[in-house]
Amino acid sequence: MSSTVAVIIPTYNSARYLAAAIESALGQTLPPHEIIVVDDGSRDAPAAVTAAYPSVKLLRQANQGVSAARNTGVAAATSDYLVFLDADDQLLPETLAKNLEQFAEHPDCGMVYGSYY
Repeated sequence: MSSTVAVIIPTYNSARYLAAAIESALGQTLPPHEIIVVDDGSRDAPAAVTAAYPSVKLLRQANQGVSAARNTGVAAATSDYLVFLDADDQLLPETLAKNLEQFAEHPDCGMVYGSYY
């Protein structure tokens, strides 16, 4: 069975970090099916950052907070699994592959997460 993963990146005035977050999603050993950036009413320029990545979908909304931005991304996603990545964070290169391995090994599992530093 082939599973798909969406990486959802909410951003609010974090455009200076956004490219690194997107690059970390694009640099996965198992590429995501979709990357969705949700601009939660930023006053900086996330659209200018995402324009450099044609495969990244940008959604915009009035500022409602990070939970609402994540929910907007969830509503737009078409993938089997979701990964939430804050705009000022980065994924390690094998994150998606290792997460899917855990789901395959533990099919009754509802959520997988890893360590951070």
